[in-house]
Amino acid sequence: MWSDDHDYRAVARAYVVGVRHHGWEAHGQVASRFDAAVARHAAVAAERGLTLVVGTHGLAPTIWLASRMSLVPTPAEFWADLRFPDILDVDLIAGTVSRRAGWV
Repeated sequence: MWSDDHDYRAVARAYVVGVRHHGWEAHGQVASRFDAAVARHAAVAAERGLTLVVGTHGLAPTIWLASRMSLVPTPAEFWADLRFPDILDVDLIAGTVSRRAGWV
């Protein structure tokens, strides 16, 4: 499907804005699957008085976050701005995402 990093980034960027590539998971399924996992692990963390930390690649959380809140300026720009590794604080109640201060 792609021959280099530039090609992959173009294909991935298109995916986060809604293009469904052949063989790739449907966006709604990604969001539902990711949401279920976050909810399940958040409940366990809350029972134990812990903070939930999620480690993952950038596509699934971008699609999930875009289904839950407005990503500024766009989901594609949000995804492209991710650093690998990166640490983001997500507040689902306030609908905010911010890069952890002092990280990378």
